[in-house]
Amino acid sequence: MSPPTAAQQLDSFLCITTTHQSDSHGRSKIKAAHKREHDKTYKVIINKDQSLDTLENHYAAAQALVESPPFASMLFKGERWVFNSVGHDLDHYFFFVRVDHSDIDLEAFQKRENP
Repeated sequence: MSPPTAAQQLDSFLCITTTHQSDSHGRSKIKAAHKREHDKTYKVIINKDQSLDTLENHYAAAQALVESPPFASMLFKGERWVFNSVGHDLDHYFFFVRVDHSDIDLEAFQKRENP
């Protein structure tokens, strides 16, 4: 068996994409989305908070997404979503999140029971 390649050694994260939108009344919104499968995209849309800067508004949308179903139900007792890094281009922010297992209930995990 050959050793893993550099690409195979990379950590795996979920990628949440956020973008700014305006509704039909000109109100600013931030949409956060994660494409899970070819036919399934999870998303939330929040109102832009004028007291926050651009990055903080996009982070709030990404946070709202991981706190919504089905993301919350993907975790076992003691697990939580952790934001690892962020990037951006002209149109989007990209948040990379992973599951933190440091406080996991090992017995529940081994039984595959969600709390």
